[in-house]
Amino acid sequence: MLRFSNKNFLATTVNEHMLVIVSIESLMVNISTRADSFRLMLFTLLNSTAQSAANSSRRFTTSRLDVSVSSLPTLYCLMQCTPDLTADECTACLQPYLQYTLKYMDGKKGGRVLGTRCSMRYEIFPFFQGDPMLRIINLAPEVPPINSTMPLITVNPPPQPQSQSPVAAAPPPPEVQATTQELHGM
Repeated sequence: MLRFSNKNFLATTVNEHMLVIVSIESLMVNISTRADSFRLMLFTLLNSTAQSAANSSRRFTTSRLDVSVSSLPTLYCLMQCTPDLTADECTACLQPYLQYTLKYMDGKKGGRVLGTRCSMRYEIFPFFQGDPMLRIINLAPEVPPINSTMPLITVNPPPQPQSQSPVAAAPPPPEVQATTQELHGM
């Protein structure tokens, strides 16, 4: 990431100007049990990777979640903070990323959260060179609730209204589909 400014943004540990990039592809999660399983897998991946990155001297970790749950895909993750941050500052920087990911990327094949001081990416395919630094084999006991007072951030593409769980919906039957002209009364 490249950032430049007429202000010294490295003088603070604030992680400003965050950008969330969400995969436009959703996983085909057909029942709520599998959706809950994916959410638990995603939280486990992010939480474990964030802890490992914060405790690494380089403030960087790649990971792979090796837990077989209801034929859901293997998940891969990369998290990093700028190396000048302390372990506690890196932990604080990455903590909101778990919330943003669960809020905007639940049920998606991948996504990124980019900030001035830290970044995160997860995918259902390996996207980094070499073997993962962390192999996660146990799921977290539960997913904590999402903080409803998160600051506003830029999300690309903008979130669409959806149900609470990422359930793949079938297209409407042909007799219900309308053309753009019909919707606009043309």
